[in-house]
Amino acid sequence: MSEVYAQAREGSVYYLVQSAGCLQISGADRIDFLHRQSTNDLRNLVAGQVRTTVLTSPTARILDVLHVYPVDEHLQIIPLPGRAAQTAAYLKDKIFFNDKVELVDVSAEYTHIDVLGPASQQALGEVGFEALPEVGSQRQGEIAGVRGDVLKLEALAAPSAYRLVVPSERVSEVIAQLDAAGMMALDAETAETLRVEAGIPGPENELTDEYTPLEAGLAAAISDNKGCYTGQEIIARQITYDKITRSLVRLRFTESVEVGAKVFGEGKQVGAVTSMAQSPDQGALALAIIKRPYNTTGREVQIAGDGKEVQANVEEIA
Repeated sequence: MSEVYAQAREGSVYYLVQSAGCLQISGADRIDFLHRQSTNDLRNLVAGQVRTTVLTSPTARILDVLHVYPVDEHLQIIPLPGRAAQTAAYLKDKIFFNDKVELVDVSAEYTHIDVLGPASQQALGEVGFEALPEVGSQRQGEIAGVRGDVLKLEALAAPSAYRLVVPSERVSEVIAQLDAAGMMALDAETAETLRVEAGIPGPENELTDEYTPLEAGLAAAISDNKGCYTGQEIIARQITYDKITRSLVRLRFTESVEVGAKVFGEGKQVGAVTSMAQSPDQGALALAIIKRPYNTTGREVQIAGDGKEVQANVEEIA
């Protein structure tokens, strides 16, 4: 077991989120505009709250997952890593001539740092963030004179995690304070392992246009009593008529397989492996989106790929 993995499981670590982005929407119609473009109800969003919402295609497939929170006279939006430019262009194309809305990509101005582990709250308190937010909330704080946002999001790299959004020009000062507090820097491979262990969908794996939000475990980001967004009719049918025929699950087995390997149940393909990790603590783990009834805890499935077949046990993700 690596030292940084042990620290993540027992103490606190930090991770510089790769390809993180940030958009800002201002103007009198900013909330109404984003509300009608995405899956969640944003009309009652107030300062201090963070709400997750999804942009979907006409066939209800995931285009992006956005974490949205008000700051002063604008909405701050955190898209999936690597999607900021694409999403900015998509949203700008949706602005009507009479919409009082302005959208700016400010990704270069901010660096995103995830602080995670069971001791993350204590560690952040030691560097100055004493009043930490609850899940779905945001606060401003200060580390070594650097002001930044602290968010508690549901979908982070692991449980007990916080997202820091700080000015990029002063990120070295923030990192120095985290190091001084005894936190270890988390590498990308270990961060991926923790994500798979926690059963959290990833931006390049499950949160893609291959799946709908309900299939990828994003039910909490969907309001079932609003309409008028792209893909809404299909999502409504999935909910109303029990048409969510596949879902995100965790698979456990004895040896590693490749991402993309096919999952079979009773001789027929029922899905595919979307993420894979070799956990120091739990062994070979994968995430997959597979069809019912093979997506329930206790089911046995077969994974075929790379010239071999591996037996796997299915676990539903709460």
